[in-house]
Amino acid sequence: MRNKNLFGVFYYAVIMLLAISVAFAVKPLKKISFAEEIRKSLNEQYSFDYEKSFENETPVAKISANEIEKSCKSYCLIDAKSGEAVLTNNEAKRLPIASMCKIMTLILCFENLEAGKFSVNDSVTVSERASGMGGSQVFLEAHKNYSVKDLIKSIVVASANDSCVAMAEKISGSVERFVTEMNNKAKELKMTDTNFVNPTGLPQEGQYSSAADACKMFKKLISFKEYFDYSKIWMDRIEHTEERYTEISNTNKLLKTYPSCDSGKTGYTSEAGHCITASAERDGTRFIACVIGATDGKTRFKIASKLLDYGFNNFEYNEVITPYEELSVAKVKNSKNKTVKMVLAVVVLGVCCGVKTVQIMICATEDDHAGIDDTAVFHKFFVFIEY
Repeated sequence: MRNKNLFGVFYYAVIMLLAISVAFAVKPLKKISFAEEIRKSLNEQYSFDYEKSFENETPVAKISANEIEKSCKSYCLIDAKSGEAVLTNNEAKRLPIASMCKIMTLILCFENLEAGKFSVNDSVTVSERASGMGGSQVFLEAHKNYSVKDLIKSIVVASANDSCVAMAEKISGSVERFVTEMNNKAKELKMTDTNFVNPTGLPQEGQYSSAADACKMFKKLISFKEYFDYSKIWMDRIEHTEERYTEISNTNKLLKTYPSCDSGKTGYTSEAGHCITASAERDGTRFIACVIGATDGKTRFKIASKLLDYGFNNFEYNEVITPYEELSVAKVKNSKNKTVKMVLAVVVLGVCCGVKTVQIMICATEDDHAGIDDTAVFHKFFVFIEY
């Protein structure tokens, strides 16, 4: 009886050992992580050059930089997808930007909407502080309720200072706390030449930004699809009571004068001059132009139009890399073929004109696997386009 028990224990022990051996032996042969081996193979250099030249047939339209520079303090044109600067002058210079500060106010409005903290149909009770704001306004009545939708609309379309304060108080409880959130968001967006003091852009010591930062800010704003529900409104009204309303019209005149412009924020004070940040899209290519300190209102729109023209006439999106196009080969000792082809899993697009060189920096991670044909598919990478 004792021998049978010993045999039974031995039998089950053997079965368990076999099960453990199988568990460790059976590994997914077709999906092995080669990240560390690739790093070693590249001698701890996580990048390699992948050169690919291409030409686009779009004729290059000249732009008179001197003429523009005489008419404003700074400007910046960027590709809206990558954020890459295309044409600039004094783009990092710290300057007052007037009501373009409201771009950040709107970013926080749409972020809170997206987070579900309130809806566009929620009511906001207007404080006396908000009602008493000067400058551009829609004459909100103190202690009256207005919808979030109407307040945001009046900021986007009419640059309403009173609505900015009302929304700041709605979101943060006070203007001061809201300004802190504005500056925190600026740091998050890497706006290194910006400091906010109020949510309206009214002149106040210590408030400044730059053309480059305004473009970064606007790039973030247009990432909210709901923003475009308001940005293309030309004329509307804000209802106060059954008998009183305020008519509003869009301050961004490019909506009427520049084809494909669908968004923008203007600004003006005697200190800042005439400013605008605007965006337009054609055939999937979008640019953002910022002008600070233009000599007059018409000039700011003219310069912004020229900058956008320059972008559309000189650059277009090209398919730089197609999915699973072989970029390079790395030697990997654990691979059955001893080498692994390196490819990207997605299409890489670049705004390009003329003959360009593309540099890819691969960042191998433990999530990158080799497939049946020992192909390492990368999902994390950086792309540099040499101009």
